[in-house]
Amino acid sequence: MYRVCGNKNKGVDRNFKIVIFILVVQFYIAALFWGFLEPMRIKGIAPDGYFRFASLCIVFILLLGQFKTKYSYLLARERSLLISFFLFLSLLGTQFFIVDDKFLHFRGCTRYVLYFACVLLSFYSCFYYGEKSRDILVSVAVVLFFSVIIFYPYVIYKFGLPFSERLQTSARLAFLLGAGNEDAHFMASLFPFVLAKFDKRKFLTAGLIIFLFVALIYNGTRSAFLMSGITVLLYYTLVTKKKWLLIGLIGTLVAAFLLIILPFLYLKFENEMGIFFDFSDLLQGKFIGGNFSGRLSFIWLPTIEYTIKNSFWMGFGNSGWMEVGSKVALTNIFLRGWVVASPHNFFVWSFVNWGILGLMLLIYPMFKGVIYSWYTLKTSSTLNQKKVSVAIFCSWICFINWCMIANSNGVHGWTVLILLILLSIANKNYIREDVK
Repeated sequence: MYRVCGNKNKGVDRNFKIVIFILVVQFYIAALFWGFLEPMRIKGIAPDGYFRFASLCIVFILLLGQFKTKYSYLLARERSLLISFFLFLSLLGTQFFIVDDKFLHFRGCTRYVLYFACVLLSFYSCFYYGEKSRDILVSVAVVLFFSVIIFYPYVIYKFGLPFSERLQTSARLAFLLGAGNEDAHFMASLFPFVLAKFDKRKFLTAGLIIFLFVALIYNGTRSAFLMSGITVLLYYTLVTKKKWLLIGLIGTLVAAFLLIILPFLYLKFENEMGIFFDFSDLLQGKFIGGNFSGRLSFIWLPTIEYTIKNSFWMGFGNSGWMEVGSKVALTNIFLRGWVVASPHNFFVWSFVNWGILGLMLLIYPMFKGVIYSWYTLKTSSTLNQKKVSVAIFCSWICFINWCMIANSNGVHGWTVLILLILLSIANKNYIREDVK
């Protein structure tokens, strides 16, 4: 027996709409000024920084008003998440006493405090209007997905190579988010919600799947391409009751893989094959060829070792990666003259910035989100409920993969993370077992 949370005839509360507005506008401002326009700065702060600070002030005022209602009771129902957020914010405050550049640390604090404050402000709506909140968040995820992929016909046209020739080249292409990895992993992480949204329109869904894979081939990010294939298969494996349809889909994808995609993947992964033959050297931090080995040897291991030796528990603050990366990571191998090595790993970046304490406090909401999505997947009572639950679960898998091998530590990655946390909470409260 399951209980529906919230009144279906009522919309979400005003504060939840404000949170969605803040997350979406911040995402587009960052994409506009960092991806297309020269980063404008007033007193050393970019426009998205001013928007973030103003948004944080508004969210704090609204949070104070929420506590006059039953909000304290609602917080108690997610006590462990609340404690993890509170401890993380306390860590940020404590770091003020140990960091050298307090201005940069404060500027970073406004970003991460805002994200977690947005989650807290959304609790009320996610508890009492779980279905409505979930549906709005799914729609936002779909809109953001199309905001990125809609530019790929232009990207393909501008690149100019026919499809067969593109399979033989290794350049990465991007548009809205300014980097091929981020464009690709952003699309891969949100695509499961597109599948759930348009599931009943079979021909449209098939067309979108084909368009996504073509866009990812032209984009050139191999890990996002593979993860998209895995999550599409996983989505239909968990959702469909017509196993013959699934078998046909798998057969079609295998045929396409063998005839078209295999040469593309071989070219993309050729330099990475050394990890299977020189695995012991890889574990010792030796460069054996390929991006993965390079990142492990020249970026991840040096920064992890430096942090363990110098600030294992609390890291180096919000500007820690800039400080440590410039000292120990080799920046001229991959980054063509950039000052600080790009982390390409959310977890390593978090460890350097906030130490093992901060890393664990950030992993915990992800863990809870995956558990919530699996719980709702198993307990959904209707097919429509299950589709969204499966989409959340698949999106978590893609996002965690993104965290492990690319730069999800920017605004685009944090936007996906907050959406997934809110979706997991809202969906859990919409579909939950009624224990009496």
